[in-house]
Amino acid sequence: MIRYKNKILLMLFAIATLKANAQDTTAMLKEFSKVMSFSVQPYLHYTSITKMEASPVMQPQDTITIKGEFYKNETNLYLSNQKEDMFMEDSFFVQINHERKSIWISKVDMETKEKMNILPLGNKDLQELFSKNYSISKMVIDERSSRLNFETKQYFDSVSVAVVNIDLQYSGKSFLPELLQMNVNMKQQIPDEQIQQLKDQGTDTRQLIQKIGNSNYLVRNQRVKVTFENIDNTKEKAMQIPSWKEKLNYNLIENEFSGKGVYSDYEVIKIF
Repeated sequence: MIRYKNKILLMLFAIATLKANAQDTTAMLKEFSKVMSFSVQPYLHYTSITKMEASPVMQPQDTITIKGEFYKNETNLYLSNQKEDMFMEDSFFVQINHERKSIWISKVDMETKEKMNILPLGNKDLQELFSKNYSISKMVIDERSSRLNFETKQYFDSVSVAVVNIDLQYSGKSFLPELLQMNVNMKQQIPDEQIQQLKDQGTDTRQLIQKIGNSNYLVRNQRVKVTFENIDNTKEKAMQIPSWKEKLNYNLIENEFSGKGVYSDYEVIKIF
């Protein structure tokens, strides 16, 4: 009888623990959604620093640091970095690429603009998908900041696996994001002929390829780190959003565009 009672107590304890974990997961997902809701406010401005790294390095793009700036004024958006400026304004999407000296212009309908305001994890289906696929934990860093961690192991087939780890650091008081990091560890079985192709392309495979058992595996780590700064949700700041009209002339009658000033020699490509 004593053993039976002990088993019942253990079962009740296990059920209580499962319920607590489920509640904690739901609470953490809601907190994640609350932090990321900063991006769907009607007015927004922030600057960012995005750092990308990979080990081993296979191409120059694997290790880059990009400074960016983002504006949102209701349905109008602006994003810039060292390589390009992008505008979603009126019914146009304008992309100015400084490296290629090209300007791409396309049409944007209201439905597309409205989709930009979908809150991450804003519906139960997404929350359920996230909670099933990720192990979620929370850590209080200090009196100012907290961190949510998401980790999953994805098996693509019997010989390929990726471990994805996401960290979101944010202010515990304002619930604004401070740092978003994603780390992906990949391991994929690779045949000898593909290894030879990599060598023929000049790739140093000594760190890239590892012998595990009797098979060769491509093992790689990729990291992305985004630092958020100067987050502002005031209308006054959002009204300072740059406009494509500052960089382009538009002939309404002929429906034609041309670059202004330093953009006058950029190739204009209209795809509508």
